[in-house]
Amino acid sequence: MPSLLVCFFAATSTGLHATTVFSSASSYNVYVLGTMQESNVDSEGRVAVAGNATLTNYGVGSKFQASPSSAGNSLVVGGNLAYNGGEVHYGNIVYGGTLSGNFGVPNGSITHGSPVDFTATNNYLLTASSYWSNLTSTGSTINNYGGIQLIGTDPNLNVFTLSGSMLSSSWGVTIDAPAGSTILVNVSGTTDLFRYMGIQFQDLNGDGTGVANRQNVLYNFYEATSLEINGISVQGSILAPKATVNFGNGNVEGNLIAGNLYGNGEAHNYLFTGSLPSPVSVPEPSVPLLSVATLTLLVLRRRR
Repeated sequence: MPSLLVCFFAATSTGLHATTVFSSASSYNVYVLGTMQESNVDSEGRVAVAGNATLTNYGVGSKFQASPSSAGNSLVVGGNLAYNGGEVHYGNIVYGGTLSGNFGVPNGSITHGSPVDFTATNNYLLTASSYWSNLTSTGSTINNYGGIQLIGTDPNLNVFTLSGSMLSSSWGVTIDAPAGSTILVNVSGTTDLFRYMGIQFQDLNGDGTGVANRQNVLYNFYEATSLEINGISVQGSILAPKATVNFGNGNVEGNLIAGNLYGNGEAHNYLFTGSLPSPVSVPEPSVPLLSVATLTLLVLRRRR
């Protein structure tokens, strides 16, 4: 009987989740909740756009060269797709509205359909961004002569709070957290700048716990309605579900999740592998269910 109770309560807990931390957006190098317009650049991984997409001289899915069959649906657009130049190197195109342009799909197919529930995924991402922004900070945020130092010691999850004004005026970010830990950087502000700076990982406090991995880092721009990314190699993933992101140049080494996306910034397919608390609470067991469990206990006791 004790094992039954353990299983019952385990099923109602939330805990940490890694591989699907962004729900259906997790497997996409670029995920846009609204409209995307990019040119003269590429995404190494998959791209999903809930609204309309206008792509010019744009490449998708080059990272799947070693395993073409694993690419699947590399470019998914919920609305209209205007694709003028470039190609989906590996994988399929799926679009929900109209299709126009001149492009290549040498290792895949073109289908009219809707393989992603964009409404549910968008709602999840908005909820998750807000939920994670309210997590208690566990690490130290230090302004070191204009350079930001983020120092955490938790072996599992290190949460930092950073103002958008501090980030926009900084010349660089240095992250110190144990190897294998997840780093969540919550950035405040409705109009944010992430540009012209370097990002590095270093053992600042000399505790010998190793150096964090960029695939465990998430910058959560939870308030931003406008975000400029320019002249930077972002070491980690970006979650900005409310923001119109103007990506001038540079690259994101992880997932790029934006409300709308414009520009010619590049996405590299180092998808987020960290673990974060689930923003979706599991409903408490209903009274009838509890009653059944109680009755089961009584029957077993009487039999004994």
